Amino acid sequence: MDASAYDAWYKTPRGRWIGSRELDLIRGSLAAHPGESLLDVGCGTGYFTRGLAKQWEGPVSGIDST
Repeated sequence: MDASAYDAWYKTPRGRWIGSRELDLIRGSLAAHPGESLLDVGCGTGYFTRGLAKQWEGPVSGIDST
């Protein structure tokens, strides 16, 4: 799946629902505290980086080699 298809899938009703659950799991597994910086290494299209940035109380950055 290429990047545009990946992002398009997460815009579908099912993709939005699954993405929301995945973001909940990611947030629940973070060892960081609100206000601290987050770095998403290997963020791909940045879908989860953007989702975290909307909800996190601190700076969020992503880096990917693709």
